[in-house]
Amino acid sequence: MIKGFDSKIEGNCQVCSKSIKFHKSKIKKYCSKTCYYLDKKGKPVNAATQFKKGHIPSNFGIGELINSQGYVLQLAKEHIKANRHGYVHKHRLEAEIKLGRLLLDEEVIHHIDEVKTNNVWTNLYLFSNQSEHATYHRLVLSGKVKKILLSNL
Repeated sequence: MIKGFDSKIEGNCQVCSKSIKFHKSKIKKYCSKTCYYLDKKGKPVNAATQFKKGHIPSNFGIGELINSQGYVLQLAKEHIKANRHGYVHKHRLEAEIKLGRLLLDEEVIHHIDEVKTNNVWTNLYLFSNQSEHATYHRLVLSGKVKKILLSNL
């Protein structure tokens, strides 16, 4: 028998009782950081935000938060495009509501006033892809086109 081959053992997460496997020398109590924080802090951890280790933002767990890129994320666990913690970019949700359909993966939502937290549908503009969006910004910077002032949603 190969040394260490059968060294994994099985246990259960202390929070959600999910089955977990771990090396017998490194006993695990939790299946994820989410369960760890639920047990230790009473709140889940969210990978969509970046914060100092051990620090949970004051706005955490109320359904909305701002990620490290400055975009507002909305809690929408049932949404098909939600991340593993149940959050979706709010500007994409607002556009979907106004359009009455899901956005395609390649579609890009532009903030007309370039304020990432202003997610009112009248401030959002739909580009069919990232290339079209980048071309718009390049042309605006070069002065060849004027800035978009009205939503196309």
